[in-house]
Amino acid sequence: MAERRITYDNELEIMIEEYLANPLEAELERVIEGLEEEELAERRAKVQSVLEGREKFEIPSAQVLHNIMEVWRAFRPSVYKKLKRMEIMPLEAERLLQEQGRIKSKLPYNRETTDMFTLIGKDQDPLNEYPE
Repeated sequence: MAERRITYDNELEIMIEEYLANPLEAELERVIEGLEEEELAERRAKVQSVLEGREKFEIPSAQVLHNIMEVWRAFRPSVYKKLKRMEIMPLEAERLLQEQGRIKSKLPYNRETTDMFTLIGKDQDPLNEYPE
């Protein structure tokens, strides 16, 4: 297969394709040149946590991963550069989604009954009180 030319426009798609095509277990022992030992340890820990999270959460779609990575590239260029250098960008996006899933699973079943604005009346809302 001919090597594709990576451009700014297709960079994220290629990263996601490679991420979803390769098993994560292979990433545990992979050594990336230019990374310090503590960065490699951090990378392995993140890979391990995503592997553990996959037992409970499904693998996100390429579109969801792409959306998260696009936000990092647009609004957080320093985060984007660091994750790209460590080659863990789609992995970190999946880890973030798993973390959100864990938080959502801890919420009460019926959010409406615990919402601050249903516990107090609209007229009692302290944010609506204005000085005369």
